[in-house]
Amino acid sequence: MLLSPPWTLTVDTWLDYIWYDVPQRDIRSLHSHFRQLLLHLLKWQWQPELRRTSHSWYDTILEQRQQLAALLARRPSLRRRLPEAMAWAYPRAQQAAQRETGLPLSTFPVSCPWVVEQVLDETFWPEA
Repeated sequence: MLLSPPWTLTVDTWLDYIWYDVPQRDIRSLHSHFRQLLLHLLKWQWQPELRRTSHSWYDTILEQRQQLAALLARRPSLRRRLPEAMAWAYPRAQQAAQRETGLPLSTFPVSCPWVVEQVLDETFWPEA
């Protein structure tokens, strides 16, 4: 990015550069990890009887959180997109949860029952 004299870089200019320079693959990755994480959190909360027999849910939740943490460490500018990514991912996770669990779609809240900070927190495990 070339700047005209006096070569000042404002915060807004820098944020615009970072915002638009984020590769699309990183945005797709952010959406994908959020979708998987939310899907498994929904199954974890609404099918508690299967938690004991499905260790893969636990492993997937941890893995997706770690993948998101690594992505955010590599691309800190993506933090600004977390609410947008979660809003994109939740309805898709909700539909996938309905398909995978066989529970009615109405079982799951219309909007995400958790905030971004909870979803990313490795100590957060929703209860039924």
